[in-house]
Amino acid sequence: MTIKYHKISTKVETAQLEEVVEQLQNELEVPKQFCLDYKSLQKFVESIEGLYMSLQEIGEK
Repeated sequence: MTIKYHKISTKVETAQLEEVVEQLQNELEVPKQFCLDYKSLQKFVESIEGLYMSLQEIGEK
């Protein structure tokens, strides 16, 4: 199983954010209405980052 992870800055310009949203939708099949809400997207990114950190820690053990 391969886990793809892209570091996504939460301080992105609007054009970049739209691109990031599009990438997230394509890779994770996130519903459009979810991606329209930036704060939800930001929380989602933070939770993905947290999950990634946890997976890294497990991998190091």
